[in-house]
Amino acid sequence: MIPLFTASSATKVDQALFDVESLCFAVTETAAVTNLAAASQFLSELKARGIRIALDDVGAGVASFGYLKSLAVDYLKIDGQLVVGLSTKPIDMVSVKSFCKVVGVLGLQTVAEYAEDEAALRLLDSLNVDMVQGYHLRMPEPLARVLSEAKTRRRCLATLRFQERLKGSSAG
Repeated sequence: MIPLFTASSATKVDQALFDVESLCFAVTETAAVTNLAAASQFLSELKARGIRIALDDVGAGVASFGYLKSLAVDYLKIDGQLVVGLSTKPIDMVSVKSFCKVVGVLGLQTVAEYAEDEAALRLLDSLNVDMVQGYHLRMPEPLARVLSEAKTRRRCLATLRFQERLKGSSAG
């Protein structure tokens, strides 16, 4: 099944009508370690095409860090259940600290799920988590709305850059 999925995915990526380097493909830790060799091959092929890879739900299972050396990933997404328990469960705090240290050594970035309030953000910041997701930052929205906002922001940035160039050329 994995080789067929790999071939199908590779074909779709190769035929994409947009910059695939803007994609980030997430695979769960459990799925990756269940068939490590196939997952490693698949993720390496996607990464070779410029797609970033996130290992999702890390900490939900009982895998070791050893597999991380075999997977071409860019981000390690810390399972939300660990984030929710940071302030009340010492084992969750130690787990997240460990993930952050290992990720730092590997040159990856961390993403913490379930950042639900300001206290969680402060704790995650103190642990040097790179990025967060959660309702405290933004509620889920229809993709069309998010894309429309992104398009508007890009237009605004392009306008600002153009205005800056005009100022720079008239000053010289």
